Amino acid sequence: MSWKDSLKNNPFRIKTGDGKEYRPLWISGERTLEFNAAVYDFIDVSGSLVDRKKPKSTKYPLVFYFQGDDNVAQSKLFETSAKDNRAWEVNHPFYGTITGQPLAIAFDDSAFNITKITVDFWETITQDYPNTKTSARDTIIKKVGVLNALGVSNYTSGAKPESADIFKIKENNTDVAAKFNFMQTKDTLVSYKNAVSKAAKSVDNLIASPGDVIQNNQQLLLLPSTYDRPVKDRLNALKLAYMEIKSIITGKNDKYYFESQAATTLSGISQAATDPQETDYITRDQVSESTELILEVYNDYLETVDNAQVDQYDVDNSWSPNGQLQTALYDLVTETIAGLYGLAFGAKQERIVETATETNLFLLTHKYMGLDPDDENLETFRTINNIQMDELFKIAKGRKIKYFV
Repeated sequence: MSWKDSLKNNPFRIKTGDGKEYRPLWISGERTLEFNAAVYDFIDVSGSLVDRKKPKSTKYPLVFYFQGDDNVAQSKLFETSAKDNRAWEVNHPFYGTITGQPLAIAFDDSAFNITKITVDFWETITQDYPNTKTSARDTIIKKVGVLNALGVSNYTSGAKPESADIFKIKENNTDVAAKFNFMQTKDTLVSYKNAVSKAAKSVDNLIASPGDVIQNNQQLLLLPSTYDRPVKDRLNALKLAYMEIKSIITGKNDKYYFESQAATTLSGISQAATDPQETDYITRDQVSESTELILEVYNDYLETVDNAQVDQYDVDNSWSPNGQLQTALYDLVTETIAGLYGLAFGAKQERIVETATETNLFLLTHKYMGLDPDDENLETFRTINNIQMDELFKIAKGRKIKYFV
């Protein structure tokens, strides 16, 4: 079937979560598809082996129009339908039927009898994961415990630490702990300093008690995930800690250390991502940012352990990832991502509009969020739209305004 036949026989239409169907004018766009993949490099072999797994969700930027004398009324009806948090079903001339959720919706009424609508549309699976009666948070905590126990066992059973490793791990601990300095408050500083001190002192007994070293360092790595800080701060700090741990790899013992401790960093990221503050996941874009960071670190971790493998015939340097630990980490990351997908589709959608006339912060806040006695909505609206002092009392016509529903 040609593209002309597709346009004729398979028109663009959107069925929103409330069951209503819309058939606006549509223009062609683009789509993005990413895969879960790992890259393998082998000594004395040119090129790389790319092991591609299942694809991630596809993202579609949709652009369509309501046209005519009733374009504004039609767009308002559509906006009302879009507030229903159930998934949309989009019939696309080129891509077929797509089930998904809007991350953000922008409305442009500047052309009078045409309303342009732009949607960041995220394809979703229809089965509800994780399929369990246990809360996502409790499940994550349980899986973190299992993973960290395997991390201790992995190092103690595989590594043969030497005196040179003591200085290296101590130095690495100092660099890792420095990534958490900015997060400290008077409520966390004492426990943080105690954790840093305990981890550092235990390294002196690395050769005699390697398990204690790993456990104490795990406690240090998990601390930031428990802080009363925005998810974004916690995830970025743990990502930086991961990069420090990655930098330690030079020999066989370092590979065991990285595999175990970097896995703990990912467990901390999972804990933090599924323990948000009240304002962390207001919008779906915020949830998407956390999801992308987790996948970025996890895919880098997989690539690193894959590249670290050494053939078993090289007896002195032979190394390969621990199967049990890798399975436990995969389960944890999968559970975390599934939980975040659930949060994303329950979060608010972003709206973007252009001001039709000259206005001000107070009128806009009242219109889109409502004023409250403590002016919290006023401050929130000002922050998300980056309204500075020169715009407090005069916001120009045509200014793009963001709000959430």
